[in-house]
Amino acid sequence: MQITTTPTGVIVKDSPGLHWLLGALFIGVGAVFVAGAFSVDEMQLLAGGAGVIAIATGVWVVGRAPWSVLVIDGDRVHLRGETFRTADIEDVRLIAGEDDEGGTVYQIRLAMRGGGEVAVSRLWVHGRAESVAAAKAIARAAGVTVVNS
Repeated sequence: MQITTTPTGVIVKDSPGLHWLLGALFIGVGAVFVAGAFSVDEMQLLAGGAGVIAIATGVWVVGRAPWSVLVIDGDRVHLRGETFRTADIEDVRLIAGEDDEGGTVYQIRLAMRGGGEVAVSRLWVHGRAESVAAAKAIARAAGVTVVNS
């Protein structure tokens, strides 16, 4: 998670590195299969087809990776194509959960004044200190408090 403080707010970027790595793996393996298919042998044509499918899967994984950027600029908040007012944020919440191996993971959410919550990122991350720092930076820029830090 990358936090950048600006004169009028904050920018928080969350990149899904493991999703990109998985996509790159599919693309790389697929490229090897496609390169090996430049012959008339039926097995090589089958391998080439498998390679094309692997490349398509890799592109799909990378394209759907949940990359998010939150920008608070003065009285406006921009998040994944949505824009709303900073005044609509009641507080910033740091939510703890459990991953599939029993480790603690965190997600930052914006509690909205009208009810409901908006996740800053669709990803759950392991770093508590990094999550707390991001939640505090967001809260400071929005002029609200952090809950559960």
